[in-house]
Amino acid sequence: MRAPVILLTCDTREDVGQQTETLLHLRANYAAAIHAAGGLPLILPPEPEALPDALALCHGVLLTGSDAGAIVPTRRAAFEQALIEQAIRRRLPILGICHGMQMLGQALGGAIERDDPALLSPSSPHLPRAVPDVLAHDIGLAPGSILGAVADGPRTMVNSLHRHRLVGTGRYVVTAKASDGVIEGIESDTTPFCVGVQWHPEYRLTRTDSRLLCAFVAAATHHQDTTQQKDLS
Repeated sequence: MRAPVILLTCDTREDVGQQTETLLHLRANYAAAIHAAGGLPLILPPEPEALPDALALCHGVLLTGSDAGAIVPTRRAAFEQALIEQAIRRRLPILGICHGMQMLGQALGGAIERDDPALLSPSSPHLPRAVPDVLAHDIGLAPGSILGAVADGPRTMVNSLHRHRLVGTGRYVVTAKASDGVIEGIESDTTPFCVGVQWHPEYRLTRTDSRLLCAFVAAATHHQDTTQQKDLS
């Protein structure tokens, strides 16, 4: 059995006056975390014309984060909206992390509140340091949810690095919240596995993080198995 292919979104960076030197940018721990969970990570450039072929060969989609507080380029945002819509249509497993959760929630009818003053307060635990490599605050998890199943109990500690947050309602259920009410996790029945988290499980600071990534890759493996069975029938 081959490892399921997981597409990872990425940022683009351009030097002023050097448009021909555009760079694809993604922290390596996203790919390392997917590989450790048993998947084959492939970085997906924001090229709309290639999207149908890319989705045809993959078994899951990881919507990655961005630089904290950054307004992602319109090109990336539009591409990710198209990616989410087509991935849902194909019933591919989806995991959104930080910015990725916000984009997933927005695609499902929610809204993104940018630079929320409460998140920028010196006492806020959501933006504690430049790198989210320490546990910052706890969250409550909904029983019976995917996030509740991968955690050790009804509450768990998470890391954090964000200035924006998801607000409102949509075609999803809020399955994790911080003590101050910030949405930390959403789930939807639009695909067999459609989960967004506001924290950064790719740092794998807790067993909950590793279990979440393994559950995502397991869903992608199931999609791979189902696709192969259809091809043989």
